[in-house]
This record gives sequence, structure tokens and C-alpha cells, in this order.
Amino acid sequence: MKSRILLGLAVALAVAVPAQARAGSFSGVVVAKQPSRGAFVLVGARGIGITVRGVQRSVVPGARLRVEGLRLRDGTVRMTQLVALGRMHRATIRGTVVRRLAHVTLVATGRSVVSIRNLATRRTAHVQHDGPQAGDVAQFRVRFDDDDLVEAGQPVQVGQAGAVRIEGTIVSVAPLVVSVEGLPVTITVPAGMTLPSTLAAGARIELTVQVGAGNVFTLSSIDEQENAENGEVEVKGAVVSSTTTQLVVSSGGTTFTFVAPTGATLPVLATGTSVEVRGFARNGVTVLERLRLENESGDGDGGDHGGDDGGGHH
Repeated sequence: MKSRILLGLAVALAVAVPAQARAGSFSGVVVAKQPSRGAFVLVGARGIGITVRGVQRSVVPGARLRVEGLRLRDGTVRMTQLVALGRMHRATIRGTVVRRLAHVTLVATGRSVVSIRNLATRRTAHVQHDGPQAGDVAQFRVRFDDDDLVEAGQPVQVGQAGAVRIEGTIVSVAPLVVSVEGLPVTITVPAGMTLPSTLAAGARIELTVQVGAGNVFTLSSIDEQENAENGEVEVKGAVVSSTTTQLVVSSGGTTFTFVAPTGATLPVLATGTSVEVRGFARNGVTVLERLRLENESGDGDGGDHGGDDGGGHH
């Protein structure tokens, strides 16, 4: 695990105050960073999350912070001041299960989705039938492993949710598939509902869905969308095929294709290799930007790879 030094630094920010915003103070522990949104997720003593929008330079998972900010109409907070209070090694997260796989559980809390690695003792092919399921409200005790969250005990179901708000990157429009924390989620569009013509693969999107049995998600509303130009796509899965110019990854039954940047050469990986890949949608294709190999326990091996430009540079 990498060691980090957290500076006790207060950062004041000048912002315009929206008419709908209310000032407030919020304290808690950082459980996730979301650079693509310019935000991070903070959980309080009861484990309920809140999404904070603003500067993140001194923010790392596990940091205990006090945030002064403006509560916006969408429920998030626009930060105006940040004070670092210390460092925590564990935290509690309370949220709605979005998806549950053998190695990871996606949990929606505070208008964001966080990824929690499951306990090794429960990483089996039948993990989907063990513990809280999609739509369940549950409480998770977690520990911090660099930027990752790992279960520190069995999650406990505390309720049931009918709807949940998620955000991610559009993989396809028909069918509507959204990549959430690197995992694809298929969204059913109700009969009679027309999607905006501006939706495109690679665009960032925030939406509210109804959660049904069997991991069925039905679209309720699209809350926010961004232009697809240079949209970020992040995927965790297994290599299907690999060449020096193209990498195909399977995740949750969906296949993602990444191409090498112009003039770059990709490393050739064995079929089945567990990877975490990030790229950007450009002109109808997804260009690979970052490739990380993972070992069998789901921990990164520290091997970040980019395209080789032919001169030994990555």
C-alpha cells in the first residue's frame, strides 16, 4: 500500500452562489474520488454519503474532512472551504446495492456510486445469491487499500429502495448500457419513453432508475448529460482478445473495444487476464489511455501501461 501524507490545509474557494443553494457544514470521511465529475464522496458517522463538487488536490480516500459548502438543488454540495482533520483506516457506508458480482459490489449513496471489493471468502460463482441484492439498502464496513474500498465485514441489509440515482458513461444507446465504476449496467427504457437525440456513446450521464428483481433497472428520468466529445470510458473485466493495436475486454456480459492511440503500440495480453482499462470516446471509437493489470485477488499489481510510442516512452 502506498503511504500518503495528508496536509492540514484549509482551502478557500470563491464561488457564485446559486439562488437555490443553502450554505452548510459537512464532516466525514472520503470514500471515493471522481475526477471526471470534479467531485468526491464523503460519508458521515451514520454512513450516509454526500457528493461534494470542487477542488480535490489534497483529497484522498480515508481523509477525514470538514467541508463548508452550498447544498445545491440536486442534493450535492458545492465546496467553498475544506479543512483536513486527519486520516481514517476504516469507514461505514450506507447505500443501495446497484450491482453485485463475484469481486465487487456497486453501492449508490449520496447521488454517487462507489465500488466496494468483496471479502475473499465470498468471491464465488454464487456470490449474487449471498447477502444484499440489487435494490437492497445495506450497511457496509470498509477498509482503505490505496484508492480502493474493501469490505471489512459482512454487509447488513437494513431496508429496501424502489429507485436509485446512478452516474456513468454511455456504452450504447440501443440498448441503453451505462458503464458505472467500470461495470456495465443495462437500463430498460419503458415503452412510450423517447430518449434525447443527443445521447451518444462516451457521454457522461446521470439518471434515476427503478430497481427490480434479477438486476433489472428501468429508466425513470435522465437527470444530467454531458457532450460525448472525449467522453471517458472506464472498464474492469477480462481480456477477450489483444493485439498491438486493439484490446477487447468483457465485463458483465458486455464487450468493450479499445484502440491504440495514433503512433502507439499496446502490450499483448493473454486471454482471460483481469484488467482495468480507461479510454476516451473519439470519433466513434474508444482510444485507450490507461491500462492496469490486476492479480487474482483483485488488487492491482502496480503495472500501469500506456501505448509505446516506439521510443520506449509510455
